[in-house]
Amino acid sequence: MKVSIIIPVFNVEKYLKKCIDSVIKQSYKEIEIILVNDGSTDASGEICDEYALKDRRIIVIHKKNEGVSSARNTGLEISSGQYIMFIDSDDYIDLKMVEILLSSILKDNSDLVMCGYIIVSYGKFTKIECKEKLLKNKQLICEYIAENYLPGCVNSPCNKLYKRNLITHYFEENQFLGEDLLFNLDYLKSSNTMSCIDECLYYYRRENYESLSLRFQEDLLMTTQQLHSRLICFLKESANKEINYDAINIYLFKTTISYLVGLVNISQNSFEYKIKLIKNVCLNNGLRDTMMSINKMSKKYLFLRLLIYKQLPISIFSIVKLWGLFKKSEFKTPSF
Repeated sequence: MKVSIIIPVFNVEKYLKKCIDSVIKQSYKEIEIILVNDGSTDASGEICDEYALKDRRIIVIHKKNEGVSSARNTGLEISSGQYIMFIDSDDYIDLKMVEILLSSILKDNSDLVMCGYIIVSYGKFTKIECKEKLLKNKQLICEYIAENYLPGCVNSPCNKLYKRNLITHYFEENQFLGEDLLFNLDYLKSSNTMSCIDECLYYYRRENYESLSLRFQEDLLMTTQQLHSRLICFLKESANKEINYDAINIYLFKTTISYLVGLVNISQNSFEYKIKLIKNVCLNNGLRDTMMSINKMSKKYLFLRLLIYKQLPISIFSIVKLWGLFKKSEFKTPSF
């Protein structure tokens, strides 16, 4: 059983060797390593070529910069393995990750296997675990996604092993936020079983996270709402009975807070423009309905939800300004 491991590469010379080393040293040896250099302007391309000379399992593709989705799709097009894994080039993996995931998918005869991951941030390691389960039908898969959406294991393609013959849709190259979730939803449409293991085998590096998360994205909220709608639609179409959407709705509400913190504390726009955008949030009926439908919400969020519901933009600005100063690290744009 060959596993094709696709690694999009862009300007990661600082981290790339650790990433590739963690792959070539895997305990499971029947792997194909596809390094897609997506127009790097640093030494990343040279590092890829250097490793290709050392290990015959490595294939290097050099292409113009078109984004991570295009790079992954390029890797998919030339892959020859029965199974597919994705790794981001600034991350790295446990030396038994391929062996453990492949053993699980074969033992359970499942269509997809997912593991937990570890956030690496300046010497600090934080485990994000999955609840171990074998999900034998679509209903159970949908319930698991809905119940476990908040920890962040569902969205990423990097903590999973896929069957190549079930990948019928590639990554959407014109989608720059949430393309991972959409890829997984398309894959799950053709899947009937899913294995979840509680071992944390993927190391997700957040050491350059600050600079990325402190950029205000004006389209963040609109895009997240669209993804929220796509996810709810998938669950309603795939499940044969009602499920609880609280975790998914809380994710949307937390993203709303991230958006407001960014707008008030990071954006360089005028006060008047910020108030205008906050008013748009208050007038967003879909967002307000989603927030009000949440049954269980932390007390610290209830007051802000009330302000949004009552459409009080000045009060929201003041609260979020203070909140952003003291809680900025808590409400960063979700990226895994």
